[in-house]
Amino acid sequence: LVMHKATAKDIKEIFELMKSKKFPVQKCIPIVEYNWSDNASMAANNTSGFNYRFIAGTTRLSNHSFGRAIDFNPVQNPAVYNDGKISPKGAVYNPKEPGTIADGDFIVKEFISRGWRWGGSWTSLKDYQHFDLPDEKK
Repeated sequence: LVMHKATAKDIKEIFELMKSKKFPVQKCIPIVEYNWSDNASMAANNTSGFNYRFIAGTTRLSNHSFGRAIDFNPVQNPAVYNDGKISPKGAVYNPKEPGTIADGDFIVKEFISRGWRWGGSWTSLKDYQHFDLPDEKK
């Protein structure tokens, strides 16, 4: 997993917590193995961090471009847009499914307590896989 050095302590400690609680991570392969394609990585249910790319549908760089964002198990935790579109295609959000992240879960609480944001709490869309650390933090 490639991340910004400012996130290393948080990511290591959260992965240790996830391991202790047996939270399943399908796979975690550097995005370069998917030819830098976020769509291919998500379709493969790959947990990823650094990826130099724009926010979907914009010309603004994503926090993934700076190694300050991570997406977990995209097939269990898709991005659900207000128009009903789901990414990756074919994904289904079911909070009871192992590896799914839901409001109130330990993983959400842990990231939030460290100053990260969770895409599942957004109103413009629900990006259940996504956590990011804003620039002004750490």
